[in-house]
Amino acid sequence: MHKRILYCAAVLSAWLVAAPPAVQTIDCQVAIIGGGAGGLHTAFRLGPTMHANVCLFEKEDQLGGRVHDVSRTPNGPL
Repeated sequence: MHKRILYCAAVLSAWLVAAPPAVQTIDCQVAIIGGGAGGLHTAFRLGPTMHANVCLFEKEDQLGGRVHDVSRTPNGPL
């Protein structure tokens, strides 16, 4: 068991050295975390109002948040 842990640690450390994570910088005056209804509305309002560079960050591949979790028909598919 102990040798397996050491082997996994060695493989992991070799992978981290070989492939460092890519770092990307973004210039934002305002950062909004979450592209749900609230985040989208906040970005929509702050952009023109403050004349600010607004960045919206969302972890999913689409915006809308919980809107996509609700069925259009009772007991129907999403």
